[in-house]
Amino acid sequence: MARAEEDWQAACAQLSKTVVQQLKLLGARSKSGNQDCPATLATLTPPLPPSVQSESTIVDAGSLRVEGDRGFLIYRGAKGAVYAINMAYEGGSWKVGALAGVPLS
Repeated sequence: MARAEEDWQAACAQLSKTVVQQLKLLGARSKSGNQDCPATLATLTPPLPPSVQSESTIVDAGSLRVEGDRGFLIYRGAKGAVYAINMAYEGGSWKVGALAGVPLS
């Protein structure tokens, strides 16, 4: 939802520490230098057309496969497409460990 609403602060709060750190490093290499996670996400993410924006909010979680503090979520997106995405258990909650899911079907 945060991505669809272009709420980059909220989107970064849902990401694992590893992904946030990678975005900060990438931002530091940008022309302006020293971009934080929200600024880097905003720079890297093009605006979505309204139809895609709506579809990006559809997530039907199927299962969370867990091994220790790592896992991956299998879910259905818009139009029934099946995806998997890395997850990390940090600070008492599950965080997203990638910027996008990988299609499985």
